[in-house]
Amino acid sequence: MGNCRDTGMNLREDTRLQAHQAVQLIAAAGVAYIRPKEDDSHTNMQWLPGIKAWGSGKARAGELFRIALDMTELTFYITDESAERITARFALHGKSFEESIEWFLDNIESMGGDRTVFNKKLHFDIPENPYTAGKLFDTRDKSSFRALNSHFLCALETLKEAAKGRAGGMRIWPHHFDLGTLIDLNKGRMISMGLSPGDNAYNEPYYYVSPWPYPDASIPLDDNKLAADGFWHTRGFTAAVLTAGAYNSYEDRKKRIIAFLQSAIAYCETLLTNV
Repeated sequence: MGNCRDTGMNLREDTRLQAHQAVQLIAAAGVAYIRPKEDDSHTNMQWLPGIKAWGSGKARAGELFRIALDMTELTFYITDESAERITARFALHGKSFEESIEWFLDNIESMGGDRTVFNKKLHFDIPENPYTAGKLFDTRDKSSFRALNSHFLCALETLKEAAKGRAGGMRIWPHHFDLGTLIDLNKGRMISMGLSPGDNAYNEPYYYVSPWPYPDASIPLDDNKLAADGFWHTRGFTAAVLTAGAYNSYEDRKKRIIAFLQSAIAYCETLLTNV
């Protein structure tokens, strides 16, 4: 319950922008030092409980290692392959993104790896932000960074409970900076769901549950069949949505989130029954 309760702390947009930029280093490290996978999962991050940070899969640069980010204070870690022992760390406060890259590549060399295979230019673009252009990171608003991390940890709990063992691994993806997972219904049908900490659609965290393929535009989508003040979003993407404003003001926010997720999953399964 603690992680979901802590989502009520103030989360600033700039905190999200800083963290989104920071995770691009982990994505680029995955491209350079992890065997490529068709689903792009070599670029994503998982929760590493031993060090309480979000990190890459096992990578190799001379030695096996992982790179991780403690989102509560924007500190990078390099760890052993088990993600239990931190071998190097770099706090981003007062530093630029380029400085973090140099720190990382210095460590690659010290492990006997090849720094020349690293490329900060990725195969996707994220929204422009001043930290790409060299603005120094500022992590003095500790409560905002704790709130960001708590939203993601709350999502780990609620998505797992709502899916009841049917969903795959839950990862943070560096492109849209969302924590997502899938329920595979076979024959090309699936339900994607997750948490975004905010984006161009909603400038606040929100849960989404989306059917694939999308239903025909002629099919009415009923908000009243979604629990906890959820609603259907249809501009740009089709998904049942629950914003932080609809759960953060409630003491039982975890129950509200799970109720929304379960109602949305059931609705999506109905939509996909005859697809």
